[in-house]
Amino acid sequence: MKKYLALLLTVALCLSMFAACGGSAAEAPASAPAAEGSAAAEAPAAEAPAADAQPAVEVVEQEALPAEEEIAVPTEPVTVTIGSTYPRFVGVFDMMQIANDQLALPAGYLAFDTLIRMDVLEDGTQDYYSDILEDYYVTDDEKNMVFVLKPGVLFSNGEEMDGYDIIWSLQRKGAHPRLMGDYQMFDFENATVDGYTTTIPLNSYRGDWRVIIEAAVIMNKDWIEEHGGDNFDYTDPTLVCGSGPYQVTEYVADDHVTYEKREDWWQKDTASAAVAQPQTIITKSYADASTMLVDYQNGVLDAIMGISETQYTQIQNDPALGTAAAKSSKSVVELILDVDNTPELADVELRKAIAMGTNIEDLAIVGYGALGRLPIGMFSADSQFASEGYTFEYNPEEAAKMVKDLGYEGLTLPFICDTGTADMAEVWKEQMRNIGINIDLQPYDVMTCIQYWLTPGATAFQFQGSDNANIPGDPSTLLNNMCETTDLACMRKQGAEWNDIVIRARNGATTEERREIYKELQQYNLDNVYCVPVVEWLSAYAYGANGVVKDMIFVAPESCNLRRILVG
Repeated sequence: MKKYLALLLTVALCLSMFAACGGSAAEAPASAPAAEGSAAAEAPAAEAPAADAQPAVEVVEQEALPAEEEIAVPTEPVTVTIGSTYPRFVGVFDMMQIANDQLALPAGYLAFDTLIRMDVLEDGTQDYYSDILEDYYVTDDEKNMVFVLKPGVLFSNGEEMDGYDIIWSLQRKGAHPRLMGDYQMFDFENATVDGYTTTIPLNSYRGDWRVIIEAAVIMNKDWIEEHGGDNFDYTDPTLVCGSGPYQVTEYVADDHVTYEKREDWWQKDTASAAVAQPQTIITKSYADASTMLVDYQNGVLDAIMGISETQYTQIQNDPALGTAAAKSSKSVVELILDVDNTPELADVELRKAIAMGTNIEDLAIVGYGALGRLPIGMFSADSQFASEGYTFEYNPEEAAKMVKDLGYEGLTLPFICDTGTADMAEVWKEQMRNIGINIDLQPYDVMTCIQYWLTPGATAFQFQGSDNANIPGDPSTLLNNMCETTDLACMRKQGAEWNDIVIRARNGATTEERREIYKELQQYNLDNVYCVPVVEWLSAYAYGANGVVKDMIFVAPESCNLRRILVG
């Protein structure tokens, strides 16, 4: 019951159909592994961690791709079956319903090309990349976004992709209630296509524009309109028409999808030998990680994703179970303080005492164990905007003195948490008791929590993952839900200075300028305590138990770039 807190907020947003603070495109629930057991079950109080315990694990750093001549391309057809507990690992093939870079998951990325994405490049570095574009940029005057298609990008029905497919796909994605705020930056009505060049005028410019369109799947406009338009059946595998290396041949809802390599793939003669090695890829969805592990042990699965910390350690310690690897999810869990709706928390000195009384090492161990590492600030250490030195000092004695001197000793504050984070919340409740603050902790199922989180003053605190599903680790993901226009009352920040910094960072700044502004924001948080960075969590996967999968190459397990499965 430990690792799906980032998913919970996303569920809230999806179910309520909010465009919270622009509805950041990175709010989809791709990152968080599903919890073992029922989310509705009451989580027991967690035991205190050992005093010398340290949340740490060696994170897999992606090596440079091997030279093509060193990659043994299989001469016989190979089938790879992959299990996962990630939400929507088997999903509907519709970019709007999935709403985000979940189509970068195997539920779509094998069959579709994305406009741009964060990927592992040939030298092992991570950067934005496009299979289908020769170039993409914002003009110097920041008034137009330009996409230059490669010639000969073919959909599986033989039609060539054009600029109208790009415009239609982006416009359709931007029509989603959660994304329309971001996509209002585009003036689709005045977009133009000139040969392979598509130009879309901008109503406004944002420095994080690549995050907004990252993993936008390009669909065949004419094909969809020919087969029903608004009534197109996105669950029909025979209608999946993408430009990716695989074609869907079987789709069983909530169970599995079968992909077969396209012999007519437009890029097959130029793609790296590390791309699309297996003839057949089957992605299989699991609600229970234990069942998935049994199938992996029995050879039913060749690789598994979304494994628990216990399973990660088990596989690491048993050579017969292949290789267990962990990579950063680029997500930091924050303890959010409801500054605006909790009268006592309007006192910045009380907020500082709370931060000083929070032992993040204990919380990291209880919440994530081997798959947690201490944060360096509000943003992941693997984010291009990360900066060290923005966590709070732990000093419970001083914190207790501050609480007493401020007259808050014995104060009781409400904490509505989901059952998936109740173990961390129980430990934190005890930490607060030690400094003189009582926490009225009430764990509920997700649906009940949603109503509380939307109600001003219902909860003074919330655990929230940042940058979930956002492979670049862009801070705007978290901050879109911590600004004055968000519908989530417990996260809303109405302070003029806070919002001014957020807006300056998000809009109209270069990458380097944004990095400096985010340092400014984190310093503001240290001075004012809007949130407390708790833990950076890691994602674990395993492969190679039966010798079929040799390696898996991707930016993060959440990206699930299953085009790059190397088979032995």
